Amino acid sequence: VPFMAETFSALVQKLVQMPAPLLPEMSTSGERVPEPLRRLVASCLEKDPERRPQTMAEVGRDPAYQSTLLKYQTGG
Repeated sequence: VPFMAETFSALVQKLVQMPAPLLPEMSTSGERVPEPLRRLVASCLEKDPERRPQTMAEVGRDPAYQSTLLKYQTGG
């Protein structure tokens, strides 16, 4: 759960106003989560639609993410 709140209205307020928390540096299985992947997920969860990638093609063209995405696609 990304946000905790005492009431439903407080939870909704947090969801609308606060940025999504970053992925943890370590997965629950103990593997390191690469920084480019953490940034990619954060960019996809941006509140402002103009700041989010609009398509997966756009994500795929971004050099900051290409090596990480390729690693996960090939299992390497």
